[in-house]
Amino acid sequence: MSEYLNVGFDLEYAIAKNKEFAPILNLPNSIPDEAIELSPQLATGDPCSINRAFNVEFVDGVQYLQIQLGFAAHEVNGVYDWYTHEEIHKRLYPVFREEPHMLFRGIRAPVNNGVLDKYTDTEFYGLDHPQALDLSRKGRYKQTKDRDINFIVIHWGGRDPIHLHRYFSNVKKSVSSHYATGTTGVYQMLDHDVEAFHAGSATRKVNGKNRKLSMNKHSIGIDLCQFPQEERLTWYNRDNSSENAKVHVIQNKERALAGNRGLRRMLSLDARTARNGAALIEALCALHGLPIVVPKDSQNKTTLKVLDYDTLNAMVRGEDGAPTIVAHSHLSRTKPDIIGWWNSVFHNINSTE
Repeated sequence: MSEYLNVGFDLEYAIAKNKEFAPILNLPNSIPDEAIELSPQLATGDPCSINRAFNVEFVDGVQYLQIQLGFAAHEVNGVYDWYTHEEIHKRLYPVFREEPHMLFRGIRAPVNNGVLDKYTDTEFYGLDHPQALDLSRKGRYKQTKDRDINFIVIHWGGRDPIHLHRYFSNVKKSVSSHYATGTTGVYQMLDHDVEAFHAGSATRKVNGKNRKLSMNKHSIGIDLCQFPQEERLTWYNRDNSSENAKVHVIQNKERALAGNRGLRRMLSLDARTARNGAALIEALCALHGLPIVVPKDSQNKTTLKVLDYDTLNAMVRGEDGAPTIVAHSHLSRTKPDIIGWWNSVFHNINSTE
């Protein structure tokens, strides 16, 4: 073993913890190439090998990397756990608070460059950005660890992002969402690794029995912040002359896609909010490796109807071909969001189906 292992270092503990975290963190496959360049033993060692020498070599490599990256002395323990994993990413890929990013497991993940190039006018405010709308101190979410993100649920809520954040912060019910999107940009409210209370459970009858699926556990909730009711027209156009109005009253042509659910007449979605919402969806899909797949009917046409149990179960499990982007109306018969605005958002997105 190398000379940089500290006196009093607990080798057996490090080997045991690395074996524990290997399947959780997909070790050594998830270790960044830059980290392996700094400590090549990470590639030649193996935390799960039955050969003790490979276990020791991996511990040796982790400890050397911790030293190389400037970990405090008491943190140089040879254990590749969540803390080490996150600190490695923070120190190898520093992202400043003001740069476009999304907070995932406490790490500032930069927004995909392709998304930034496409949506040059969209501002991203990560959870720790000075202008972010942080909900994490309110506690209306479930703390999780190693949460797989398999799909995105789109809602409408709030007059604007600040109004929605104020509502979530003060309402007595347990409701929350990860993102608020409005005319001024994309605002993160919760880390992706926590379970927001945005979509509840979906209950479907299967073989005569009710089956319930959690729609929150493996999803990210985003809100398009604009009221859809036509009586709000004056407020949204208060700063614009009639010829320069940003929002109009429209006939909801998407009701036919939703089984005749939704408002008959409603406000059009402000194009800036639609575009920012599309940018967020593409950024989330890029970060979490999700293909852009929307619900289709038997004729392979977009549908806004309520999805059946098998489709929802496939979404939750992250199965290939399952929808990765849905509206709240897909999950519940009583939720009309975002019927009437779906095409406004997806006009900006090129589907990869």
